[in-house]
Amino acid sequence: MSRINIGKSIDLVDNKLIAYKVNQRTILVVKSGEEIISFDAVCPHQGADLSQGEFVDGYITCPMHGKRFNCVSGKEVDRVLCLSKYEVTEEAGELFFETGQLLSGNSQNEPRVLTKIKDLPSPKGSIIGGNLSDFKKVNKHQVVEGWVKEVGELFTIRLMTKQILVSALPEFNNEVLKNRPNGFRRFSKIKEVMEEMGIVGVFSSEGEQWKRHRKMTAEALSMRNVRAFFPTIEEMTQRLINRWEGVLESQEVIDIQKEMMLYTVDITTNIAFGYDTNSLQSEGDIIQEHLNKIFPMVNKRIVSPIPVWRYIKSKKDIELETAVVAIQNKVTEIVAETKNRLLEQPERKQEPENFLEALLVAQEKDVLFTDKEIFGNVFTLLLAGEDTTSNSISWALYLLLKHPDKWKKIQDEIDTVLGDRKLPESNMMLDRLKYTEAVTMETLRLKPTTPTLIMESNEDVIIEGIQIPKDTTILMQNKVAQTAEMNFSEPEIFLPERWLEESGCPHGNHKPDSMRVFGAGPRFCPGKQLAMHEMKMALAAIVKNFNLDLQVGIHEVNEVFAFTMYPENLKVKLRKRRFSHEEKQSELLVVPTD
Repeated sequence: MSRINIGKSIDLVDNKLIAYKVNQRTILVVKSGEEIISFDAVCPHQGADLSQGEFVDGYITCPMHGKRFNCVSGKEVDRVLCLSKYEVTEEAGELFFETGQLLSGNSQNEPRVLTKIKDLPSPKGSIIGGNLSDFKKVNKHQVVEGWVKEVGELFTIRLMTKQILVSALPEFNNEVLKNRPNGFRRFSKIKEVMEEMGIVGVFSSEGEQWKRHRKMTAEALSMRNVRAFFPTIEEMTQRLINRWEGVLESQEVIDIQKEMMLYTVDITTNIAFGYDTNSLQSEGDIIQEHLNKIFPMVNKRIVSPIPVWRYIKSKKDIELETAVVAIQNKVTEIVAETKNRLLEQPERKQEPENFLEALLVAQEKDVLFTDKEIFGNVFTLLLAGEDTTSNSISWALYLLLKHPDKWKKIQDEIDTVLGDRKLPESNMMLDRLKYTEAVTMETLRLKPTTPTLIMESNEDVIIEGIQIPKDTTILMQNKVAQTAEMNFSEPEIFLPERWLEESGCPHGNHKPDSMRVFGAGPRFCPGKQLAMHEMKMALAAIVKNFNLDLQVGIHEVNEVFAFTMYPENLKVKLRKRRFSHEEKQSELLVVPTD
C-alpha cells in the first residue's frame, strides 16, 4: 500500500465533481462544505464512467442509464446500488489518497475450479477452414445464434488457424464491457482496417487516445446538445415527408432501408459538421454517394484471415478506396471552411454549433488533437449515425407492418399528440410519444443492428471461471439474451407494451439490463440519445402522414449483416392518409402473405 498525492485542495469547489487518476483507476472527489468525499468512478450498475456524467443538486448522474447517486452517501436514489466510497485526506493544501483502498474484493484470487478455453465445446467445422465458411455468410449473426443452440452459451470457433471464444452469456459479456478500456480492447483487426483507411477516431482508438476522443464526443452528443439539435431533425423530417408526397403521384415502389439512409445522412452531416448533403431532395452528393460502399467492405476485411486486398485489389476494393478518398477530400474541404469561419466569427468558439466546430475549438487547447484525428472522429460519427439509426428505423417499420394492430395503436397515439400537425414541432411533443418510444425499444430488442461485438483481452484474466489468456479474441453474441425467456416473457413476440411504465410489467419477466444494443460500461455508445430522437421523429412523421403497403411477403424481408444488421428487400408502396377522425377501410394497412 502507498500514499500518493493526487492534486491540490484549491481545485475543489463546493458541489463540483473532480476526476483523478489513481493506478489506472478513476476516482471522483467532491467537496461538500468542509467535507471532502471520494467515490469510485465506475457505476455499479453496468460499469459506465461516472466522470462523464453530470453532477446536479447534490447527485451524481450516470451518463448511461441516468441512475442518480447521493454525493454524500453514494447511495442510489430509492435503490440498493451504492458507490464504493474512499477516504481522501488534506494536508497543507494537498490531497492524498491511500492506494490500498482499491485492493478490496479481488474475486479472481478465490480458489475455484477453472476452465481453459481449449476445453470448451465447439460447433462442427471443416478440417482446414474450421468454421470460416459459415462465418463469412451475410447472416453470420444468425449462424452464431444457431451455434449457441447447438453447443451452449460459451464455446469456441476456429477460423482457419485462429481460435475465437464466443459468449452469449450476459454475465460474462457484462464483465468484459465493464473492464474496458483497460482489461479489454475492441478487436484489433477493426482498428487495423479503420486506420488503414485513414480513420482514427473514438470508435477505433484505445487507451489514452480513446479517453481524449471520448470526452469530446460525449459532450457533443450529450442530452442537452441533442435536444438543441431538434430544429435540424425537424427540418430533415419535413424533407422526408415532402419527398414521399412526391412519390405518391408516381406510385413508385420504394426500399425503406435506402430511404432511411438518405434521411439519416442528411441529419448526421448537418449535426457532424454543418454540411447539408440534401440527399432527400437531390441524390448524388459526394458523401451520400460513397457511404454505402464502405460498411460492407469494412465488414469483409475485418473477418478476412488474409489481407488479400493489400496484394491484389478487386473491383470492390478499388471502389472502397475511391469512396474513402472522395469523402476524405470533401471533409477536408469542409474542415478548412469551418476553420476560416471560426477565425472570422470567434464568438462561435464559445458555443460551437456542430460537432466539427467543437473539435476544432478543442484542438486549439490540445495540440495533440491532430487534423487526422478530427477527420477520423467526424468520419466515425458520419458512419455510425447514418447506418445504425437508419437500419433501426427500417426494422421498426417492418415490425409495425407485420403487426397491424400495433400500427393502429402507435397511429392513435401520434394522432392524439400531433393533432393536425404533420410532425412533432418540439422536444416536449416528442417526449409525449410514450408508445412510440416503446416501439423503438422493442425494435432494438428484437432487431438489434449490432447483434455481435468483438473484443480482445489486454491481459490474462478470469471471467465466470474461464481462464482467458492475453490477446484472446472474444465474440459476444448479445441478441440471444435479449430474446431469452429468462429476461423477457414471450421473447419472440413484438410487444411494445412491455416497455410502458404504467403497465406495471404485467408481462412477466422484464429485464432491460440484459439489453446491449448501445453497449455497456465506459464505452457505451455516446450517440444513444440522438439515435432515439431520430427514431421517434421518423416514426411519428411516417405513421402520421402515410400508410405503407408491403410489396413482398413478410418473410421475404431478410436479415443481412454488413458490419451492422439491416433488412434486405423491405419494399413498400405509399398511400397518403386523410386527416379525418375516422379513416376509411380502404386506408387500412395491406400486408401481403407469403
